[in-house]
Amino acid sequence: MKHAIFLFLILPGIIFGQRLSKPIYIELNDLVSENETELAISFKIPFSNMVFVKDVDSYSSQIELNIEVWQEDVVIHRQSTNETVITRDYNLTTSLEYFVEGLLKIPLQPGSYSIIPTVNLSNTDKEVRLAPIKHTVPEISKETILKPIVVYDKLALCNDEEVFNLSNFGGSIPFSKFPFDLLIPVTDTSITNLKIDFIQDDSLLFSIKSDEYFTESLTITECENQIILRHDNSAQTNNYFLLRSINYSLSEGEISVKISNDSSTMTSEFNVEWIDKPNVLNNSEMAIELLEVIEGRDFVFDMLNNDSDYYYENLIEYWKQKDPVKETKFNELMNEFYTRADYAVRTFSSLGRKKNRIVNDRVKIYVKFGEPDEMKRTSTINNQVAEIWIYPKIKKEFLFVDENGTGEFNLKSE
Repeated sequence: MKHAIFLFLILPGIIFGQRLSKPIYIELNDLVSENETELAISFKIPFSNMVFVKDVDSYSSQIELNIEVWQEDVVIHRQSTNETVITRDYNLTTSLEYFVEGLLKIPLQPGSYSIIPTVNLSNTDKEVRLAPIKHTVPEISKETILKPIVVYDKLALCNDEEVFNLSNFGGSIPFSKFPFDLLIPVTDTSITNLKIDFIQDDSLLFSIKSDEYFTESLTITECENQIILRHDNSAQTNNYFLLRSINYSLSEGEISVKISNDSSTMTSEFNVEWIDKPNVLNNSEMAIELLEVIEGRDFVFDMLNNDSDYYYENLIEYWKQKDPVKETKFNELMNEFYTRADYAVRTFSSLGRKKNRIVNDRVKIYVKFGEPDEMKRTSTINNQVAEIWIYPKIKKEFLFVDENGTGEFNLKSE
């Protein structure tokens, strides 16, 4: 028998217990002007990974990014940049949705380099040396089609001018409910159409023939804590082909983007990455266990009896059948379910739970109905700790009792 999912969406889109896929994102893009090639190195870090200190009525933090450029075991360039953030709202200091972004540019000749970033956070003694990033600066004069740039679909404002906003998630294409575009620079402005093949696991996913482009001289720069693309007279003039909302057609994982016209072909590698993926989805067995909320234990046992190598693939297929928006690969219902589950498991797990069972009564109710409007702590006539969860909008109340004093609250009435 098929089970309907009664997942009451009574809250706005809030991230509970989630973490971003990386503590800091470093992105590299090549820029061409009339006189030189520059490497634009941008970073993006959520407020939650900064260290804030209070100063009277505000909170402040600073990050410094130091870059070393190595070629053939020799340091040929060092450069640094720093950014400061100040907020009066304490809640923002732990936010995953607000970011500090920064940019530096280094002139480089065509060739292969190793980029070594080091991060210093203010208010700590920590200096974090990140993994080296291999990068090849192309000979632009020999290239017609340049590497695509990932941007937000929604234009940003910079001094009342509409501009493209670099996604700045380390060059990955976000797997997200929000749309992201690809900008493809083409140096030969006589080219007016392209064919783009998207390839995953050596199989062609789909092809696009694009003739949507504009001709511009763009550079990457900073504006109001955003990394943007805007007009620059000294930048090379290119045709920019725009693939809108391209992430909606892509699943998680590594992909190759092959771009061609009658005379040129280039291939770029991208990672389609679920940036704010719920933590429980990184443990496929746990994610399947949580389906007990919907399907019951027998279904979970059956699903876990399959080859563990296919747990995640089977999980995706399960949620695909229930996806309310078939037009996109991102499944918002799955995301909402596991976002709630993240918070519930972290908050309501207990020492008294049965071995290998993560789905207790409070987890079940929280995942189904979300955060209660009101939560009361009280006690029973037997001096047992009790909780009452109240949902006035759907006219429901739930009574949980910790009968053994272990923190395992059992549902007693609803």
